Amino acid sequence: MKYFISPLLLLFVAGCCCQPVPQTYLLEAENMGDLGAFEINESDGSGGASIHALGDGARARGTYDLPAAGNYTLFLRDQSYGDNLRTMEVLVDGKVLGTGGDAARRNDNEIRPAWVWSKIGQVQLTAGKHEIALRATGANARPDALLLVPGEAPLIADNTLPAKYQKLDATNANLAIGEFKLNCHTLKAPFGAYHCGEPIIFEIVPTLDGKLMKKGKIVYTLTGDDGKHSEGILEITEKPVEIATTLDRPGFVRLQLSLQDADGKTFRGAPRFDSCAGADEEKIRQIAEPEDFDAFWAKAKALLKTVPITPMLNEIAGQDRKNFRTFEVVVPCPGNAPVTGFLVMPRDAKVKSLPAEVGFQGYGVRMPVPPFPQKGRIHFVINAHGMPLHQTKESLHAFDIAHDHYALHDTADPQTAYFYGMVLRVLRALEFVRTLPEWNGVDLMVTGGSQGGLQSLWAAGLDEKVTFCRPFIPWCCNLGSERFGYMPKGWGVTYTEGARYFDAANFAKRIQCPVEITRAGLGDFVCPPSGIARMYYNLKCPKKITWFVNCAHPDPPRKCETFTTQTNDFQVPAAFDAPLR
Repeated sequence: MKYFISPLLLLFVAGCCCQPVPQTYLLEAENMGDLGAFEINESDGSGGASIHALGDGARARGTYDLPAAGNYTLFLRDQSYGDNLRTMEVLVDGKVLGTGGDAARRNDNEIRPAWVWSKIGQVQLTAGKHEIALRATGANARPDALLLVPGEAPLIADNTLPAKYQKLDATNANLAIGEFKLNCHTLKAPFGAYHCGEPIIFEIVPTLDGKLMKKGKIVYTLTGDDGKHSEGILEITEKPVEIATTLDRPGFVRLQLSLQDADGKTFRGAPRFDSCAGADEEKIRQIAEPEDFDAFWAKAKALLKTVPITPMLNEIAGQDRKNFRTFEVVVPCPGNAPVTGFLVMPRDAKVKSLPAEVGFQGYGVRMPVPPFPQKGRIHFVINAHGMPLHQTKESLHAFDIAHDHYALHDTADPQTAYFYGMVLRVLRALEFVRTLPEWNGVDLMVTGGSQGGLQSLWAAGLDEKVTFCRPFIPWCCNLGSERFGYMPKGWGVTYTEGARYFDAANFAKRIQCPVEITRAGLGDFVCPPSGIARMYYNLKCPKKITWFVNCAHPDPPRKCETFTTQTNDFQVPAAFDAPLR
């Protein structure tokens, strides 16, 4: 029997067989055509780069030519910090598909893996062009990549990529690509040089591939601690561009810059600038400290004496076991938890032979790890919460949830504030170190960044036996300054009457040992420049501070220009001036 097959039917079948099959498609965030108020960071979990939101509401978009129609599950990967503050909406063709980022991380038992996938949702897509966008719903969101997977797909394991995928590049990435630099500096130093009413002049030199840009636009916003605000657009020529402003009262002025092409579109890969310059910073206002500040903390010290220092040390296998000993330490302490941490010291240490360093953690819930061994030094690092050192993922996750935003509330009564127990643990950690036979009885250093910097200032302000304080980007300086009109912090402890008992600026007045602030960000609005400046000028001891231009919190994604100021009598104590290894 013979069959007749229509040529039209053959063409139809052939056409169906040749239709592209849906694949797994990877969309790198840094390659979106319009990065808006995101900037590119240097590296990510897949060896490329990621992007960093410069504020809540930042938006990035890419137009993609999808090869095959299908029902896709969309995933978002971001850098996880575990604080529920770096979240993002994902939009497909202008409609919100779902939310990802650190909020989604709450659904598993991991604490701060480097890169975490969130399942955003399912979407039916035709072949052809689609716009996929990210909008930061939390400050400092750090998206890395998006993944379109055909059909219903399970959650992807953290820090991984599927075995097979096709990289899909944005089709709207047609703006100039190259090595941009947005060089901007004040004609005088941004700290300690200007006075109120004096013109503060920023010189801007935008370059592309090492050459001065010939055309384009500079979008700027100026915000001052004196309440002034202005914004505008400047045309780029083959000459440096200047912006001049003044401050009517002591404080800082903040300059934010971005680059656009001649048509007003943001250059892909172009950097941004966000930094401050100050005037008469030593006159920045501060809310009066509590009248019973010293009496309050004297009672806290007396409370410490009611609990004996009976440490429990358990030696463990640490790094460089041949030359160093590592211990898990638990020290009883009044308050809501004991001191817990890791102690490392040279194996051959003699009695009364070593200086000691105590390190403190930044904000968040995470376990400490044994510090890197340091030649000729005792090193003790404590957990901020006094948590047990042995935790399962489940117990650590439960602790994280129970203590979410622990420092951002309940400060009205300083006696019951979460910070109160933390201060007691700081002081007890110092007491413990001084009981070690190997400590030389003289040299005692405290250090840490952000919340760790705050704890370092607490330690030096309350314990006169601390001989050197080395914080960086110290948190909670000059709380309540927004009541005087200073630019508000982007995130941090809300001012209450009780919060004054924990303000680093108040402890600074009482510090007698040398203080070296190794980093303060002029673009950091978690630890605003006005607060750190007030704390710095409250120090009456030998002191030094290094300001980082265009540096946010916590780490600069680029090399930053720095400015250092110090008193003539500042000197790093000899015990802590030697190389660490």
